Amino acid sequence: MTNIGSISTVELANVGSVAGVDIANVGSISGVNAATSSIEVVRTLIIDVEDNYGNSYVGLRSLDMYENDVLVQPEVIGYTAAATTVLVGSEAVFAFDTSLSKTGAAAGASWLSSNGANTNQRVVCTLASQSALDRFVINNYHHAKDVTDRGIKNVKVYTSILPIDRAVWGQVIPNSVMIYDGTFNQHTALADVEDPQECSLIHTSISPQDYTVTAKSVVLDIADSQGDASFVGLRRVEFYLNGELVSITDADFTAYATTSYNAAQDSKFAFDTSLPTTGVSQSTSWFSTSPNDTNQRLIVVFNTTKKFDTILIVNFHHVGGITTRGSNAVVIHASTDSISDVTYGAAISNSVEIFNGSLGIHTGVDIRDSELVILSPPP
Repeated sequence: MTNIGSISTVELANVGSVAGVDIANVGSISGVNAATSSIEVVRTLIIDVEDNYGNSYVGLRSLDMYENDVLVQPEVIGYTAAATTVLVGSEAVFAFDTSLSKTGAAAGASWLSSNGANTNQRVVCTLASQSALDRFVINNYHHAKDVTDRGIKNVKVYTSILPIDRAVWGQVIPNSVMIYDGTFNQHTALADVEDPQECSLIHTSISPQDYTVTAKSVVLDIADSQGDASFVGLRRVEFYLNGELVSITDADFTAYATTSYNAAQDSKFAFDTSLPTTGVSQSTSWFSTSPNDTNQRLIVVFNTTKKFDTILIVNFHHVGGITTRGSNAVVIHASTDSISDVTYGAAISNSVEIFNGSLGIHTGVDIRDSELVILSPPP
């Protein structure tokens, strides 16, 4: 699109050739500089859907990512996907599988929200490893050319190098970039065909916080479980700096807990980033003894001081089950001292409170399902 310049809220569908470049069927692009398109590193793609074309559902048939005209194939790389709401049989994972048909029946080949949830929906696609993209192409929702009013309309799209697993509408993602802000057309209702809308990228950095923690110890005071009457636990606590995982194994830290069920559910397993966050919980997670579902303290003491600006937490699960053992209300402190007092709520020397809130219950499927903890800088 050389020499086109900046295009703002311009309808490009069926325009044909501009400056010698065929842009037919591009769709509607708002706020995009079409002279160049940035190349973005992506671990997670975040789609914020503000509204649709009037139906009580909102959905997306497909979103394909490209880098240098090479299709990124999430189903080959490995990926998970989630949405704020889903209709059973039309989960978010289907919208990113490039092997699925973009025509015919929509069930099992597209994402669709639950009934009545036709605004303020977030959809995320989290790749197993980082990739790159310089454009993306969507096919808006349709079911064999029908119910096209379910299609997404006003949309913002972001990338993040963090592995964001949850689709929380309105949550600002650290280390993310807005790559699209505009409007998509309805899918054609004339025929059951592919109707692609292609998007070049903008680049607007999102900086929700400028707060880096320096800590020797991180202390989690866990008030209660997600409903289990006997146990409370966590699968993983991960620390990130500038979007990169702070990798630690059990040789890099010491962990403590008020109680631990047994050697296979020791506190150290909640912090070792080399361990899996799916599958069985034995030797991969921590949970308390029974009946200690409340007032538990979990501590990690690093061998050397660490810096981080983001925490991701995978709540307790065992092959996607027993999720009520997960932690609920949690207060997190960071200290520059080595802390080993496992008394719930005890004073913590040279510390700052960096989080005070509630975690969500694990999704109940054997996937990672990490939760972003937004750190609160001291006043």
